[in-house]
Amino acid sequence: MTSAGRTTAQYCDFEVFEARCAASHEVVVMAAASYGRRETGRCLPPDSVIESLRHDPRYFGCSADVLRLADRKCSGRPRCDVAIPDSDFERVTPCYKDSRKYLEAKYDCVKGMQQSTIGLSSVHHHHHHHENSIRRTLQGLSGAVHNNANRNKVSL
Repeated sequence: MTSAGRTTAQYCDFEVFEARCAASHEVVVMAAASYGRRETGRCLPPDSVIESLRHDPRYFGCSADVLRLADRKCSGRPRCDVAIPDSDFERVTPCYKDSRKYLEAKYDCVKGMQQSTIGLSSVHHHHHHHENSIRRTLQGLSGAVHNNANRNKVSL
């Protein structure tokens, strides 16, 4: 049902988060997304963090869960691009406006519905933390899934 689970990756300032599903009839489903300055690494080298500000929670260790925003931009599509910094993510982050931030994101590729009924339970199994998004995505993909879920009273 899903492609091999992808690992979480960081996307730095002036980079582009590119979600791609290679197989035909597969769509992106965002699994996780946070935006900010959570830790040092590729996007935030240790020497770029001013030591005296390190304990300021708006300067370092700050991030916002932007999964719902990323969902809106990407889930249910075969591909999507989000350039960092993204204005929607910038609005919700608790970090200082002019500080350098990064997106940490993970997505899966899920088979979209053609004629066959989709295995809701297997999708549910892979994404139990993310059930509302899955439900929205599936409903968006096909009214048939929605009707089928109602008819069988499947609760995701």
